[in-house]
Amino acid sequence: MDSERRNNMSKVQRELLKEYKRNRENTIYGKEVDALLFDLPEKKLYQAGTRGFFVRKVFDYIQENKSKDQEYLNSEAFTQIRKWCAISLPLLSELVICLQYYHNQILDQKGGVTTHEKINENLIAANLLRSYINQYVRDTFLSEPSIYIKVQEKIDTILAYTDIGQYMDKTQGTYEFFMSETGSKLVLNAKIESPIPYNILDHIEKEIMKSGVSERYRNFVKQYIKRIYFANTTLFSMFTDLVFDLTKYDGPDKLEIRNFAICHAFVSQFVNDNIDYVIPATVAKNESDIYSDLNNNNITLPLIYFFSQNKNYDIKSLKRIAAKNPNKFFKLIAPYLKTYSIPVAARISGYCISQFHSESKAARMLKDMPNIAIDNKYYEKIRSVETKSEKSKLYNYFSSFNLSNLFNTAYQWLRTIPSTKVPEKQEKFIPSLNQTSFSTPFSSVFINLWMRFFSQTTRMRFDIPLFLMRYIEMLKKTITLLKTAKMA
Repeated sequence: MDSERRNNMSKVQRELLKEYKRNRENTIYGKEVDALLFDLPEKKLYQAGTRGFFVRKVFDYIQENKSKDQEYLNSEAFTQIRKWCAISLPLLSELVICLQYYHNQILDQKGGVTTHEKINENLIAANLLRSYINQYVRDTFLSEPSIYIKVQEKIDTILAYTDIGQYMDKTQGTYEFFMSETGSKLVLNAKIESPIPYNILDHIEKEIMKSGVSERYRNFVKQYIKRIYFANTTLFSMFTDLVFDLTKYDGPDKLEIRNFAICHAFVSQFVNDNIDYVIPATVAKNESDIYSDLNNNNITLPLIYFFSQNKNYDIKSLKRIAAKNPNKFFKLIAPYLKTYSIPVAARISGYCISQFHSESKAARMLKDMPNIAIDNKYYEKIRSVETKSEKSKLYNYFSSFNLSNLFNTAYQWLRTIPSTKVPEKQEKFIPSLNQTSFSTPFSSVFINLWMRFFSQTTRMRFDIPLFLMRYIEMLKKTITLLKTAKMA
C-alpha cells in the first residue's frame, strides 16, 4: 500500500469514527441491546475501512475537478454536500457492509455463528442495525426530501442485490452445480438485468478462462462472475452514484469512474476468495473460518482451477484432507493459487486501473487500491510454496536469454502497464544500452544472481509494476557488473 494512502485512510477512519461516536452519544435501545447491535460496527470502525475510504476519495476527486469553481465550493449549499459526501455516505457504506457481515456469518457459518442461539443473535442484530441505518439516513438527509429518497433507495437496492447474489451463491455456486456443467435457469427481470455492465463481466470471464479452465466449466464461470456482481459490486457502484447525484457531477469521466468502482469490487472479492486459504481472524471471521468456502461446498476462483485441472479429487476427499492434514491440503491448493487465481486477480487489477485515466491526487489513491491483488500480506504463505517446475523454468528462462533480449522484454512489459511512466525511447531509459552490445548469455554466476533476486522478491512476482521496476533496477546492476567484468 502506498504510504500516502495509508496515512489518508487513517485520517478518514478517525473522521468516520468521530461521526459514529457523535451519533451514538446517547443509548439507542438500551445498554445490553446496543452491545449486541453494535458489536461488528464497533470493531469495524476502529479500523481503516476500504469502502468508506473509496467513497470519500470519489468525492475528493470530484472536488479536485471542480477546483476552478471556488465560488461554488465555498458556498453554503456545497458545505452541506461536502459533509454528506465526505462523512455521512462513507460512514453509511461501512454500516451497510456490517449489516451484510451479520447475514454472511449466518449463511456461511462464520465468526462462530454456528448455533441456534448465535444465529438468533445475528438475526436480531442485523434487524436492529437495519433500523439504525434507516434512522441515521432520516436524521441526516430528510431536510432535503429528494436526496433522502435517493439515499434510501440506493441502500435498499444494495441490500436486495446482495441477497440475490447470496441466493445465486447458495444455489449455483456449489460443487454439485459446478460438476453438473449446466447453465443457470435463474431468470431475472429486465430492470435488474439491463444495468449489468457485460463488457466488464465478459473481459473478466476471458481472463479466467484463458488461464487454464476447461471449456466445459464456462457456464459456471459466467455465473460465478455474475453472482459477484450482485453480491459485491453494487455497494461500490451505488455509493459512487450517490456521490455523483449529491454533487450533480456530470463530467466526461463519470462512466469510467463507475466502471473502476465495479472492477475494484471484483478485484477485492477475488482477493477475498484467494486468502480464504490463509487468512487469520478478521472483524467478521475467526481463525476457525479458514477454508470456509471449501467447507460450504462453495466453488470460488482457486477451486475452479483446482477441480478443472485435477480429476483425482472430489469435494469430499479434499475436505477430508483439509480436516486431517492441513499442511498436505495447503500444498495441494497453493500451486493453483500461485499459478492461476492470484495472477488472474493481478491482471484484472491492471484492467481495473486502466479504466480510470486521471492522475490527480485522489485518482492516484483510488488507483492504488486494486493493488491489494498484488501487494498483499496474506499472500506471503502462498508465495513461500515453490511449485515443482518453478526453479527449472526460471533457470531455463535466464540461461536462454541474452541481456539485450531480457532488457527489451522488460521494457516492453513496462510500456504496456497503465499509469507506468516509461520514456518513449529506450535509450532515454538506460542510455548506455546504445553503446553496449550484449550477445553473451548469462553465465552460471549471473543465473544464480538473478535466481536470488527472484527468491527475495516473491511478494512482487505477479507481472506487476512494482515488481517490474525492481526488475529494471536489477538489469541496471547487471549491466554495470557485466561491464566491470568485461563480459559485454
